[in-house]
Amino acid sequence: MLELLGQVQQATGDATLAVGTFSKLVAAQPDAVGPLLRLAGALVAVKDYDKAIEKLREALKINPELLRSEPADRHRLRHGRPQRASSAGDQGYSAATA
Repeated sequence: MLELLGQVQQATGDATLAVGTFSKLVAAQPDAVGPLLRLAGALVAVKDYDKAIEKLREALKINPELLRSEPADRHRLRHGRPQRASSAGDQGYSAATA
């Protein structure tokens, strides 16, 4: 619920409220990458670049594969699903082997 609320706040131009909402989400899910990335985006929107960089670094500590992944994979990695099906069929991709 907090994630959706923060997204709506940010989409309607209230990035300051979104920062607060995403901060609560990060506190509720401290080991999740997605909330950190959302918070970083809201922080950029309010021009708090130093804090945004700090949150991005925290996300990379949790999941360093974010830096090396393709855009389509970033969503899966953010949400704890590091495997994807390849175009060749059932052969899987593991972020741990990349």
